[in-house]
Amino acid sequence: VNKFRGDPALLGGVTEELRRRCGVATLGVLPWIHDVALDAEDSLGLDGPRPRAWGTPTADRLDVAVIRLPHLANVTDFDALSLEPGVKVRLVERVSALGRPDLVVLPGTKATVADLEWLRGRGLHRAIEASGARVLGICGGYQMMGRTIVDHVESGRGAVEGLGWLDADTVFEADKITRPRRGRALGAEVTGYQIHHGRTASEDPWITLDDGWGRHPEGAADADAAVFGTSLHGLFESDEFRTTFLDAAPVFAPQKGATPAQVELLRRRLERLAQVYEQTYGVDVRMLVGSGAAGGLAGGLAAVGARLVPGFDVVAEELELQERLEGADLAVAGEGFLDEQSFAGKAVGGVVELAAAAGVPVLAVAGEVLDDVVVPDGVEAVSLVERFGRDRAVGATLTCVEEVVAERLARG
Repeated sequence: VNKFRGDPALLGGVTEELRRRCGVATLGVLPWIHDVALDAEDSLGLDGPRPRAWGTPTADRLDVAVIRLPHLANVTDFDALSLEPGVKVRLVERVSALGRPDLVVLPGTKATVADLEWLRGRGLHRAIEASGARVLGICGGYQMMGRTIVDHVESGRGAVEGLGWLDADTVFEADKITRPRRGRALGAEVTGYQIHHGRTASEDPWITLDDGWGRHPEGAADADAAVFGTSLHGLFESDEFRTTFLDAAPVFAPQKGATPAQVELLRRRLERLAQVYEQTYGVDVRMLVGSGAAGGLAGGLAAVGARLVPGFDVVAEELELQERLEGADLAVAGEGFLDEQSFAGKAVGGVVELAAAAGVPVLAVAGEVLDDVVVPDGVEAVSLVERFGRDRAVGATLTCVEEVVAERLARG
């Protein structure tokens, strides 16, 4: 008996009656503790204590508005955001409370069509469009954002017009998908789970799921409008993805030796650049993958019509790297400061991926290696500073690299 809210003595003979009727013994009675913010199953837990960041909140926090749908489900989807010191998460159910958030989340729901009608009835859909915020729809929220919903299962309403924010269409089926999933999004690893009746087909996916259930595209995105949708719950619990989705500066600037104050300054400068690009060219590059590269230059190029492609892909193709790796004994990749981001969308990660496909081990040579970095299988990481000392690593870098490569080859 869980969350019993009174005196266990008041149960009287209930436990014995349960045993008589169900044939199952009661192991014990767990009391209800009102101030423990454990994961809640649905919106009934929203009025209790919610997770929040430790320490002093940072100035100018990102404002995240989660629409409090009547049948909101999977409320833990935005708990990881609440734990970020630089993020403020608030629940919104009225137009007057929406304001001008940085991000709007349309969460999961147990009644997609009914909650879509509620959203429209309150005029929140128009307010979200007018707010200029980025929008993320998760599961039921994602389904609402598409063109059509065909539901003969949950609501029995048949064909229903969606919000039309994404080129996606959903058809509800009787059997329910329940799967843990993993993959990549925005160059970052992402994990989560799916639990839904609706099957959504999209023309513009932005996530690649790749696990025991197969490899296939997922979600829908309109990068120009900064609108994203996915059926993947729990994706914000992936630290790398969460940071990338919210802001690029805190991810990449520390690799260049930036202090926290410098990271904040860079974040503001990139935000200012994005505003100028949007005001001048009418293009919002803030959620365009790679737009923060080269100090924001990539975003400027995209704003004037350039198509951004990963730099590593261009170089690898030009060098015919995949062909050169065939039959190689060792692949060597270099990085100034090696951390987990090095293996996600940067040159080292690209080399590791191609080398793994060719069955070739990788030696990642870096100036310094983050203490707790998780190195992928088949990769050995070497810090030149740790191996040779800072003076020699900086003053005779090539010689140091030659030595560690020769040592690695000698081991076979």
